[in-house]
Amino acid sequence: SFLALGGLLLALRAAGEQLGWGFQLQSPAVVALLAALFTLIGLNLAGVFEFGQFVPGRLATLQARHPVGDAFLSGVLAVAIASPCTAPFMGASLGFAVGMPAAQALAVFAALGVGMALPYLAASLVPAVVGWLPRPGPWMATFRHAMAFPMFATVVWLVWVLGQQSGIDGAGALLALLVAGSSVVWSLTLRGRARVVLASVLIAGNAWLISAIGQNITKPAESPVAAAGTAGTAGTGTAAEAA
Repeated sequence: SFLALGGLLLALRAAGEQLGWGFQLQSPAVVALLAALFTLIGLNLAGVFEFGQFVPGRLATLQARHPVGDAFLSGVLAVAIASPCTAPFMGASLGFAVGMPAAQALAVFAALGVGMALPYLAASLVPAVVGWLPRPGPWMATFRHAMAFPMFATVVWLVWVLGQQSGIDGAGALLALLVAGSSVVWSLTLRGRARVVLASVLIAGNAWLISAIGQNITKPAESPVAAAGTAGTAGTGTAAEAA
Protein backbone atom coordinates (compact mmCIF):
# COMPACT_ATOMS: atom_id res chain seq x y z
CA SER A 1 0.00 0.00 0.00
CA PHE A 2 2.87 2.39 0.75
CA LEU A 3 4.43 1.54 -2.60
CA ALA A 4 1.15 2.20 -4.41
CA LEU A 5 0.63 5.49 -2.57
CA GLY A 6 4.23 6.60 -3.18
CA GLY A 7 4.04 5.57 -6.85
CA LEU A 8 0.83 7.53 -7.34
CA LEU A 9 2.40 10.60 -5.71
CA LEU A 10 5.49 10.36 -7.95
CA ALA A 11 3.33 9.91 -11.06
CA LEU A 12 1.15 12.91 -10.25
CA ARG A 13 4.13 15.11 -9.49
CA ALA A 14 5.77 14.04 -12.76
CA ALA A 15 2.57 15.12 -14.53
CA GLY A 16 2.97 18.60 -13.06
CA GLU A 17 0.78 18.38 -9.95
CA GLN A 18 2.04 20.25 -6.89
CA LEU A 19 1.32 17.60 -4.28
CA GLY A 20 2.95 16.62 -1.03
CA TRP A 21 2.85 13.59 1.25
CA GLY A 22 -0.66 12.94 2.50
CA PHE A 23 -2.15 14.33 -0.71
CA GLN A 24 -5.12 11.95 -0.41
CA LEU A 25 -6.40 14.07 2.48
CA GLN A 26 -6.16 17.29 0.47
CA SER A 27 -9.51 16.50 -1.17
CA PRO A 28 -12.54 17.54 0.94
CA ALA A 29 -14.65 14.82 -0.72
CA VAL A 30 -12.14 12.11 0.26
CA VAL A 31 -11.93 13.46 3.82
CA ALA A 32 -15.73 13.45 4.11
CA LEU A 33 -15.99 9.88 2.80
CA LEU A 34 -13.31 8.69 5.23
CA ALA A 35 -15.12 10.43 8.11
CA ALA A 36 -18.34 8.63 7.13
CA LEU A 37 -16.49 5.30 6.90
CA PHE A 38 -14.89 5.69 10.33
CA THR A 39 -18.22 6.74 11.83
CA LEU A 40 -19.71 3.53 10.44
CA ILE A 41 -16.83 1.48 11.85
CA GLY A 42 -17.21 3.19 15.23
CA LEU A 43 -20.94 2.44 15.36
CA ASN A 44 -20.22 -1.19 14.49
CA LEU A 45 -17.58 -1.52 17.21
CA ALA A 46 -19.90 0.14 19.73
CA GLY A 47 -22.49 -2.57 19.03
CA VAL A 48 -25.09 -0.35 17.39
CA PHE A 49 -25.31 -2.74 14.43
CA GLU A 50 -23.67 -5.75 12.82
CA PHE A 51 -22.71 -5.75 9.16
CA GLY A 52 -24.58 -9.04 8.75
CA GLN A 53 -27.85 -7.16 9.36
CA PHE A 54 -27.49 -5.05 6.21
CA VAL A 55 -25.77 -7.33 3.70
CA PRO A 56 -26.59 -10.81 2.40
CA GLY A 57 -25.29 -13.71 4.45
CA ARG A 58 -22.88 -14.73 1.71
CA LEU A 59 -21.21 -11.31 1.78
CA ALA A 60 -21.29 -11.13 5.58
CA THR A 61 -19.22 -14.31 5.87
CA LEU A 62 -16.54 -13.19 3.41
CA GLN A 63 -14.45 -11.80 6.26
CA ALA A 64 -14.36 -15.16 8.02
CA ARG A 65 -13.79 -17.12 4.81
CA HIS A 66 -11.07 -14.83 3.47
CA PRO A 67 -9.06 -13.52 6.45
CA VAL A 68 -6.07 -12.65 4.26
CA GLY A 69 -8.18 -10.40 2.02
CA ASP A 70 -9.76 -8.80 5.07
CA ALA A 71 -6.31 -8.15 6.57
CA PHE A 72 -5.11 -6.68 3.26
CA LEU A 73 -8.02 -4.22 3.06
CA SER A 74 -7.47 -3.27 6.72
CA GLY A 75 -3.83 -2.50 5.87
CA VAL A 76 -4.84 -0.38 2.87
CA LEU A 77 -7.22 1.65 5.06
CA ALA A 78 -4.58 2.05 7.78
CA VAL A 79 -2.05 3.39 5.26
CA ALA A 80 -4.58 5.78 3.69
CA ILE A 81 -5.37 7.31 7.08
CA ALA A 82 -2.10 7.01 8.99
CA SER A 83 0.48 7.84 6.31
CA PRO A 84 0.12 11.66 6.62
CA CYS A 85 0.98 11.31 10.32
CA THR A 86 4.49 10.20 9.37
CA ALA A 87 5.28 13.57 7.81
CA PRO A 88 6.35 15.35 11.06
CA PHE A 89 8.83 12.54 11.77
CA MET A 90 9.88 11.70 8.21
CA GLY A 91 9.53 15.13 6.59
CA ALA A 92 13.17 15.48 5.56
CA SER A 93 13.41 11.90 4.29
CA LEU A 94 10.13 12.11 2.38
CA GLY A 95 11.05 15.47 0.87
CA PHE A 96 14.38 14.03 -0.22
CA ALA A 97 12.72 10.85 -1.54
CA VAL A 98 10.27 12.72 -3.77
CA GLY A 99 13.16 14.31 -5.65
CA MET A 100 15.07 11.03 -6.08
CA PRO A 101 14.86 8.66 -9.06
CA ALA A 102 11.68 6.56 -8.98
CA ALA A 103 13.35 3.29 -7.95
CA GLN A 104 15.16 4.88 -5.00
CA ALA A 105 12.09 6.86 -3.94
CA LEU A 106 9.94 3.73 -3.98
CA ALA A 107 12.55 1.97 -1.83
CA VAL A 108 12.02 4.67 0.82
CA PHE A 109 8.26 4.20 0.69
CA ALA A 110 8.69 0.42 0.88
CA ALA A 111 10.83 0.87 4.01
CA LEU A 112 8.02 2.95 5.58
CA GLY A 113 5.57 0.17 4.80
CA VAL A 114 7.83 -2.48 6.33
CA GLY A 115 8.19 -0.34 9.45
CA MET A 116 4.42 -0.02 9.82
CA ALA A 117 3.97 -3.76 9.32
CA LEU A 118 6.84 -4.71 11.64
CA PRO A 119 4.72 -5.65 14.70
CA TYR A 120 2.68 -8.05 12.58
CA LEU A 121 5.80 -9.42 10.91
CA ALA A 122 7.37 -10.01 14.32
CA ALA A 123 4.32 -11.98 15.47
CA SER A 124 4.44 -14.03 12.26
CA LEU A 125 8.17 -14.76 12.34
CA VAL A 126 8.48 -15.31 16.10
CA PRO A 127 5.54 -17.43 17.34
CA ALA A 128 6.51 -16.72 20.95
CA VAL A 129 5.27 -13.14 20.49
CA VAL A 130 1.73 -14.45 20.00
CA GLY A 131 1.99 -16.24 23.34
CA TRP A 132 2.37 -12.89 25.08
CA LEU A 133 -1.05 -11.78 23.89
CA PRO A 134 -4.09 -12.22 26.18
CA ARG A 135 -6.21 -15.33 25.68
CA PRO A 136 -9.63 -14.91 23.98
CA GLY A 137 -12.48 -14.36 26.43
CA PRO A 138 -15.32 -12.05 27.49
CA TRP A 139 -12.85 -9.16 27.74
CA MET A 140 -12.80 -9.04 23.93
CA ALA A 141 -16.35 -7.64 23.84
CA THR A 142 -15.35 -4.84 26.21
CA PHE A 143 -12.21 -4.19 24.19
CA ARG A 144 -14.26 -4.03 20.99
CA HIS A 145 -16.61 -1.43 22.47
CA ALA A 146 -13.67 0.58 23.79
CA MET A 147 -12.11 0.64 20.31
CA ALA A 148 -15.12 2.60 19.06
CA PHE A 149 -13.79 5.71 20.78
CA PRO A 150 -10.48 5.85 18.83
CA MET A 151 -12.59 5.56 15.67
CA PHE A 152 -14.74 8.51 16.74
CA ALA A 153 -11.58 10.42 17.69
CA THR A 154 -10.35 9.84 14.13
CA VAL A 155 -13.63 11.31 12.88
CA VAL A 156 -13.02 14.39 15.03
CA TRP A 157 -9.59 14.80 13.45
CA LEU A 158 -10.98 14.36 9.93
CA VAL A 159 -13.66 16.98 10.61
CA TRP A 160 -10.89 19.33 11.77
CA VAL A 161 -8.95 18.61 8.55
CA LEU A 162 -12.06 19.40 6.51
CA GLY A 163 -12.55 22.59 8.51
CA GLN A 164 -9.13 23.79 7.32
CA GLN A 165 -10.22 23.21 3.73
CA SER A 166 -13.89 24.18 3.66
CA GLY A 167 -14.22 26.40 6.72
CA ILE A 168 -16.67 26.22 9.61
CA ASP A 169 -19.64 25.78 7.25
CA GLY A 170 -18.06 22.70 5.69
CA ALA A 171 -17.17 21.17 9.04
CA GLY A 172 -20.65 21.90 10.40
CA ALA A 173 -22.29 20.37 7.33
CA LEU A 174 -20.18 17.22 7.65
CA LEU A 175 -21.04 16.87 11.34
CA ALA A 176 -24.75 17.28 10.60
CA LEU A 177 -24.61 14.67 7.84
CA LEU A 178 -22.68 12.23 10.05
CA VAL A 179 -25.30 12.52 12.79
CA ALA A 180 -28.12 12.17 10.27
CA GLY A 181 -26.44 9.18 8.64
CA SER A 182 -25.95 7.55 12.04
CA SER A 183 -29.68 7.89 12.68
CA VAL A 184 -30.38 6.01 9.44
CA VAL A 185 -28.03 3.20 10.50
CA TRP A 186 -29.80 3.00 13.86
CA SER A 187 -33.26 2.91 12.23
CA LEU A 188 -32.22 -0.02 10.06
CA THR A 189 -31.52 -2.07 13.18
CA LEU A 190 -35.16 -1.84 14.28
CA ARG A 191 -37.76 -4.48 13.51
CA GLY A 192 -41.25 -4.51 12.11
CA ARG A 193 -43.23 -1.44 11.12
CA ALA A 194 -41.04 0.93 13.14
CA ARG A 195 -38.08 0.08 10.92
CA VAL A 196 -39.99 0.75 7.70
CA VAL A 197 -41.52 4.03 8.86
CA LEU A 198 -38.52 5.52 10.65
CA ALA A 199 -35.99 4.39 8.04
CA SER A 200 -38.10 5.85 5.21
CA VAL A 201 -38.50 9.19 6.99
CA LEU A 202 -34.83 9.42 7.97
CA ILE A 203 -33.55 8.43 4.52
CA ALA A 204 -35.76 11.10 2.95
CA GLY A 205 -34.53 13.61 5.52
CA ASN A 206 -30.92 12.69 4.76
CA ALA A 207 -31.49 13.16 1.04
CA TRP A 208 -32.91 16.62 1.67
CA LEU A 209 -30.07 17.51 4.05
CA ILE A 210 -27.44 16.44 1.50
CA SER A 211 -29.05 18.59 -1.18
CA ALA A 212 -29.35 21.55 1.21
CA ILE A 213 -25.90 21.65 2.82
CA GLY A 214 -23.82 19.00 1.07
CA GLN A 215 -22.16 21.54 -1.23
CA ASN A 216 -20.63 23.29 1.79
CA ILE A 217 -18.32 20.29 2.29
CA THR A 218 -16.51 20.68 -1.02
CA LYS A 219 -16.71 24.48 -1.23
CA PRO A 220 -13.27 26.04 -0.50
CA ALA A 221 -13.08 28.17 2.60
CA GLU A 222 -12.94 31.91 2.05
CA SER A 223 -9.55 33.37 2.90
CA PRO A 224 -9.41 35.79 5.86
CA VAL A 225 -8.17 38.58 3.57
CA ALA A 226 -11.08 38.12 1.17
CA ALA A 227 -13.54 37.91 4.04
CA ALA A 228 -12.18 41.12 5.55
CA GLY A 229 -12.40 42.83 2.18
CA THR A 230 -16.00 41.74 1.75
CA ALA A 231 -16.88 42.95 5.24
CA GLY A 232 -15.18 46.27 4.57
CA THR A 233 -17.04 46.75 1.30
CA ALA A 234 -20.32 45.91 2.98
CA GLY A 235 -19.60 48.38 5.77
CA THR A 236 -18.79 51.14 3.26
CA GLY A 237 -22.01 50.45 1.40
CA THR A 238 -24.04 50.60 4.58
CA ALA A 239 -22.43 53.90 5.58
CA ALA A 240 -23.10 55.37 2.14
CA GLU A 241 -26.74 54.31 2.31
CA ALA A 242 -27.07 55.83 5.76
CA ALA A 243 -25.61 59.11 4.51
